[in-house]
Amino acid sequence: MKILLIGATGVLGTSFCKLAQHKRDVEITALVRTPEKGAALEQYGVQTVPGSILNPDSIRNALLGKDVVLNFASAVPRKLKPSHRDWEMNDHIRTRGTSNVLEQVNSNEVFYCQAGVVFLYGDHDGAWIQEDSPVFPGRIARTSYEMEQMFLTGENDLTGVSFRFSLFYHPTAWHTQTMLKELSKRRFPIIGDGSYYWNLIHVEDAAKAVWTILDRRDQIHGREIVLVSDDVPVTCHEFLSYLCSLLNVEEPTRIPKRIAKLALGSELVETLTASFRCKTDKIKGFGWKPSYPSFREGFN
Repeated sequence: MKILLIGATGVLGTSFCKLAQHKRDVEITALVRTPEKGAALEQYGVQTVPGSILNPDSIRNALLGKDVVLNFASAVPRKLKPSHRDWEMNDHIRTRGTSNVLEQVNSNEVFYCQAGVVFLYGDHDGAWIQEDSPVFPGRIARTSYEMEQMFLTGENDLTGVSFRFSLFYHPTAWHTQTMLKELSKRRFPIIGDGSYYWNLIHVEDAAKAVWTILDRRDQIHGREIVLVSDDVPVTCHEFLSYLCSLLNVEEPTRIPKRIAKLALGSELVETLTASFRCKTDKIKGFGWKPSYPSFREGFN
């Protein structure tokens, strides 16, 4: 299996490459913007080539001889209160970048996967959802929905999977580290009553899900959506309270939803308080199961 990986230096791409060490007959080539970006991947036996998802020529050249293409590229803002401008590069990568990749992957001999997010489901009042449930993407998830539609409605004979990943966490992830730091200083409040559900996935389990699909890609016919989450949706209140107990600090503070919108912006607050619970029967039907079934195992 010869894989072109775009977005290899992010937390999902790095975890994917780490697992590749245990795979036979696999060659991974990572498209990286600078040699420095790719240096950390060498320990996993990954080859790197210069390029960018925003440069179609570099994608075309890197694609030669590959039979799998993975699009994990993103630029999620590293800010507690990101502005519209802060989201612009992530939006551009998800739309223009994905369009660039799909224009080059024009053969049914290439298996394609891309990474999306469950936030596009919007609020379902805590109901269980799966791949065919209605989606109500807000501003933050809009371009994740757009890239998914590009994948689903293309005119060529592409075969592959668009993943909908739950909220990533990992010890090395900036957002995980920041959340724990802010909780320890009681600066990460519960919005409203905290009764809305969050769905989480340890990044290593997300990477395992990708490998599960690649190992069984002969079972994929056409273009499919696959939802990936751990087994235990958790209310915001229970989750943050549990982390505070691990940190040995007081319970999180609370902030009314209307005040949170003034402080963080209505779009981010609506995304964070959207409530639904993920069913993962489809990915489990391929033989996947999480090593971290819930946040409790993942944070211990």
